[in-house]
Amino acid sequence: MTQQSNFWTDVEKGMMSYLTKYINLFETDYAKDTAEKNPKVEAFLAGAKFKTNFEDLFNFVKTEIKPLFDDIRAEYLQDKKPEEIDQKKVTTLIEVSKLFNAIIPLPRFLNDFMTSAKEASPVDLNKLFVNMMKVEIGELTKIYDDEIKDLDPALDKCLKDINSANDALEIWNLVNQLGLFLQRDIMLTDFSPEKEEEKLKGQLENINQIEKDYNDGKIKLPEFNKEKIIEEVQAYHNFVIALSPEKRLEIAEKTTEYRNKVVPLVQIIQCLHDLLINILTTTNIINTTKQ
Repeated sequence: MTQQSNFWTDVEKGMMSYLTKYINLFETDYAKDTAEKNPKVEAFLAGAKFKTNFEDLFNFVKTEIKPLFDDIRAEYLQDKKPEEIDQKKVTTLIEVSKLFNAIIPLPRFLNDFMTSAKEASPVDLNKLFVNMMKVEIGELTKIYDDEIKDLDPALDKCLKDINSANDALEIWNLVNQLGLFLQRDIMLTDFSPEKEEEKLKGQLENINQIEKDYNDGKIKLPEFNKEKIIEEVQAYHNFVIALSPEKRLEIAEKTTEYRNKVVPLVQIIQCLHDLLINILTTTNIINTTKQ
C-alpha cells in the first residue's frame, strides 16, 4: 500500500511539473511585446499564482481556462474575420488556446489512471498513454483517409506505422516524422528539377557525415541504418521527379489543408508525450537526459 501511495505521489509530482511548465510558458510568451495584454488573462495568471499544490492548481486551471478562451475569442472575433484581427490579439488568442490544449490530457489521464489502478498495480503507463494517444490518432487518420490517402506512399507508410505502434514514445517520434513528410510535400510548390537534384546531393552528404559522426561516437543513436535511409531518400526523390506539375501542386495544396486541420490534434499528442515524460521522470522510470 505504501508503495502504491509513493507511486501516486510521484505521478502527482509529474503532473504538477507538467502543468507548471505550460503555465510558465504561457506567462512568458504572453509577457512578450508580440501579445495583446488583456485584463482577463492578468486575472487568470494572478489566480494561478496562489495555487501551490497540484489539486488546487489543476482545479483552478480546469475551471477557468475554457471560459477565458471563449471570452477572449468572442471579444476578438466579434463581427470580424480572423484576418481582420490585430496580430497581437491573434497571438494572445493562440497562446491561450495552447494552454487550453495542454490541459485537455490531464482529466483524461486522471480518469484512465484511476480506472487502470483498480485493475492492476502498478499502472502500465505506456499502455495507458498509447490508448490516450490513439484517440487523436484515430481522428487524424480519419481525416487523412478522407482527404489525402494514396497521394504520397511515404505518408501512407508513416501513418500505417503510427497506427500499428504500441509504444507511446515511438508514436510521438512517428508523429514528428509525419510532420516532416507533410512539410516536404507542402514545399513542392517551390519545386524545380535542379533544386531537387541539389537537395538530394545535400541529403546524401548529410547522411555520410552522420555516419562518420556516429562511427566516431560524436552522436548517439539507437541505430543507424545508412542503406535504409538512403533508400527512403532516393525513393522520395524518384517519386517527386516523376510527378506532373499539376500533381505536385495538388499534393502540396492538399497536404497543406490537411496539416492545418490536424494541428490541434498533434498539439494534444505532443502534450500527452510531455505529460508522460514528466511522469516517467518523477517516478524514476527514465532519466530525461536520455530523452
